[in-house]
Amino acid sequence: MNLYQITQEAQYLAALLETEELTPELEAELLINQEQLQSKGINYAKVIANYQSESDQIDAEIKRLKALKESRDYLEAETMLRHAAHLAPQEVNIHRQLGAVVALNLVHNRRMVSIE
Repeated sequence: MNLYQITQEAQYLAALLETEELTPELEAELLINQEQLQSKGINYAKVIANYQSESDQIDAEIKRLKALKESRDYLEAETMLRHAAHLAPQEVNIHRQLGAVVALNLVHNRRMVSIE
């Protein structure tokens, strides 16, 4: 039985209770209907939780890929290091890091061109 049918049956049984006395048979039907409704509700909750879990996994993967993409933003790093080198031209470490980032940009851009 689907949820709609179980709900329809529950409404029918409720209507019967308004006009008839509670008999052992009617009570048994009410219990069966209640168990079916609870079981169906639990199963729907499991399906929803599964969809939510998949959605959370997809969101986590998107965040991971964005972080990977951002960590390879060598052009921005080069721009920032060039600015730092302009502000502190005697700082050897900045120039060393700038050279490394420029090299990474060359390698990365060459890979991007060959991929496209």
